[in-house]
Amino acid sequence: GGTLSSIQAQIPTFTGPNYYTVVPSFKNPRYAEWNLEVQQAFGDKTVATLGYVGNHGSNLAVQQNGLNAYCKVCPFGTLPSAAPDSRFGRIRELTNQGISNYNGMTATLNRRLTKGLQGSINYTWSHALDDISNAGFDQYSFNTAGEAFLYQVDPKNLRRYNYGNADYDFRQNLSASYIYEMPSMFKGNRLLSSVVGGWVTSGVIYKRSGQPYSVVDTGLTSHTTGNNSANIVMPFFLGGSIPSCKVDITCLNSAQFSENPPALDNFGAFGNTTRNQFRGPGYFDMDMTIKKNFRITESGLTFSMGANAYNVLNHPRFANPDNNLADGSAFGHIQSTVTPASSPYGNFQGSAVSGRVLQLELEVKF
Repeated sequence: GGTLSSIQAQIPTFTGPNYYTVVPSFKNPRYAEWNLEVQQAFGDKTVATLGYVGNHGSNLAVQQNGLNAYCKVCPFGTLPSAAPDSRFGRIRELTNQGISNYNGMTATLNRRLTKGLQGSINYTWSHALDDISNAGFDQYSFNTAGEAFLYQVDPKNLRRYNYGNADYDFRQNLSASYIYEMPSMFKGNRLLSSVVGGWVTSGVIYKRSGQPYSVVDTGLTSHTTGNNSANIVMPFFLGGSIPSCKVDITCLNSAQFSENPPALDNFGAFGNTTRNQFRGPGYFDMDMTIKKNFRITESGLTFSMGANAYNVLNHPRFANPDNNLADGSAFGHIQSTVTPASSPYGNFQGSAVSGRVLQLELEVKF
C-alpha cells in the first residue's frame, strides 16, 4: 500500500484511478408515445396507409465527464493546473437528465397478388432528437466509431451542445419490394410450358438520406477529460456553405474551421459547432433474385435453381467523411463504405461488402 504522494514520489508519471459514480436520485427512463393512422382500400387488392408517430423520452441516462476538470494548458498563471481532487483521474457520473423527441410520418402502399405480381412501398419522413444516443454506453453502429458523442460536453449546460439530431436521425427512408411470377402461357404444350413458365423474380430497394455526424478536433486539449475519448473537442466553424456529400467525396472544407478560439477571452471555449450538426452522404442499395422452378412430379415434388444478387447495380455506399480536424488533409474526405442493409454474410462487424455479391442457390421441395 501507500498514499498518492508516496506512489508519485516513486513513479512521477503515476495518476490516480478513474472513478465512476451514479447520482443518488437516479430514476427510471420514461416515454410517452402517441400515434394516428388512416387506412384506405382501393378495390380488394390495394391498401394505402398514412400514419403519424410521436414520442418523448425523459429521465434518460447521460454520462457526465467533467466533475474533476481542470485547466491543463493555461495562459494565465493564477489558474489551477491540477485536478480539484488529485486522488482521482477522470470522475464519470451517470445521471438521468437526458431527453429525446421523435416525430415521424409513414406512408405505405401494399398490392396483393395480381396476375403474378405483388409488392409494397414504404416511406418515412421523420426527425429524431436527443442529448445522447444509447445513453452514451456505445456507438450507434460500427460505422459511427469516433463520430458519436458519448458524454455531456458542457458540464454546466447539457442542452447547449448535446441536444440535437440523434445519431440515428435519418430524415427520409424509402424501401420497396416486389415479387413477380411469370404465368404459364402454353398449358397445352408441356415442353414450352416448362421452359417459359416457372420463372420468379423478386427485388428490394433501399434508399435513405444522410446520417448526421459531429466535427471534432483531437489536436486541442480537453479540459473536461474528453468526450468519447481523450481530447475530443469541437472546433470553431467560421461560416460559409458546406460542400454537399451528394456530389463529391469531399464533404467538409478545413479552411472553414479553426482550432483556436477567435479571441483570448474565449480561451477554454467549447467551440461553436454542435453535436451532429453535419450530414453525410445518402444510401442506396438494390438486391434482386431470379430463379426457375421445375415440377418433377404431380404430387408436389419441385426443383428450383436461381441466383441472388446483392447490390445488383454495384453502387458504392459511402460512409460519413473523416470528422477530425486534426487529421489534416484527410479531414472532410470520405474514406470508407457502410455495412449493407442486407448481405449473404449477415449484418455484423466485418460483414460489409462494398461491391456486388452473387449467390447461387439450388432448392428441392417435397
